[in-house]
Amino acid sequence: MLEKFGVISNCWAKALEKGVRFEDLIVQFAEQGFTYQEVRDAEYLRATEFGRYLDTIEEAMLRYSDESWKEICDGIRQKQGWEQLAKKEDQALFKHMADFVEITEGLVISYAAAHRWLNEPENIDEDNDRIRKAIKLAYLLSTAGMARLRLVDIEPLEGFDPEAAVSNLKRYRALLPDYPMTYALEHAHQSAPLTLDLAVRGGFSFAYDEANLYIKGGPDPGELEDFWAKVELSHLTSIHLKQIDAQGFSSSLAGQGFVDFSALMDRLEAIGYTGEFLLENVPTDQPLEDAKESRAFIHALKA
Repeated sequence: MLEKFGVISNCWAKALEKGVRFEDLIVQFAEQGFTYQEVRDAEYLRATEFGRYLDTIEEAMLRYSDESWKEICDGIRQKQGWEQLAKKEDQALFKHMADFVEITEGLVISYAAAHRWLNEPENIDEDNDRIRKAIKLAYLLSTAGMARLRLVDIEPLEGFDPEAAVSNLKRYRALLPDYPMTYALEHAHQSAPLTLDLAVRGGFSFAYDEANLYIKGGPDPGELEDFWAKVELSHLTSIHLKQIDAQGFSSSLAGQGFVDFSALMDRLEAIGYTGEFLLENVPTDQPLEDAKESRAFIHALKA
């Protein structure tokens, strides 16, 4: 059950701030067995050299049709043919991506974006454009041919329209039907059982993070039991691992906190989970050491 370990890139924020290259962190972690990596798009990433590259990529998207963009991405993965498809002014840009494919070969890269999907958008065209862009970035980054896009609504909401939320998810899935893609949701401030229900109805997979149940001080009565009574193995695309206590999230799982990882592992084992575990430690100056300590802690629970 514990063969697939990886990290979520926001744990690299401090290292990136100090000037460590994003690509170098990918390689360092991969060499230590963290072969599942989620690129979480946020300000910390966009402020880096790699983030500025993503800015340029998004500008270049406007010069290509949906079909042409997919063909270029496929050519980059297949290591042939993309040069004839890319415009002259974009050759260096896509060469950069071809180099990225080389260093991430054998890894499973996913792309995650914060997006307000729970309510009907004020402007559907702008909402569609935002998701199309995210799908295309996810497809470009998926060097192993396993394109995945994860959305999370990080806004704390007192109320929302479940039917509008499901409608949004179905609309997202229909935007680029020719792009093979696994779509996933993560719950943040929202109820895990409710978010799971919306994901299933909308045709999305689910990324579970038990620590998020304690953002508001703890899960509602019965929320944990309700979630595990509802969830099925086919619903889960990944498990996010981080610890939280009264002071907030931690830099390692190997400490005291609210999440009972032993119980979590038992529940996952009971449903036959064999998917990936993604560490989401608070960023420090030693993210690799933190990740290795957290992984060892989880392995020790099942020793």
